[in-house]
Amino acid sequence: MSPPQVTALLSPGHAASLLEQVIYEQVLETIDLDRLAGIETMLAMELAELEDLSEEETVDLAKSMIDRALARVPDDPRRYGTFGSPGDSLDCELCEAEARTRTRHQQHRDPLHGD
Repeated sequence: MSPPQVTALLSPGHAASLLEQVIYEQVLETIDLDRLAGIETMLAMELAELEDLSEEETVDLAKSMIDRALARVPDDPRRYGTFGSPGDSLDCELCEAEARTRTRHQQHRDPLHGD
């Protein structure tokens, strides 16, 4: 006698779609959206002073620049985490190089917040 068949509550496609939404929400929680909006606003204000554009064009240009920056994130090696600080005896040439690069980036961070 075989055990009774259990019907799945969700189809594999629906389960995958729900999982994707959960992951999206978790990723979104890692992004400082208020700060990102502040950067976009600051950029739009700077562009308005530099370019002869309408307010709508300036806002659209700032948004597209932020969109392009966000699109580059998946290819940025920094998204995979960090490996310590320079001088931590990381015993790995690539890890030391990554730590030095991260330190340089931190020294030249967002002037809007003084970080």
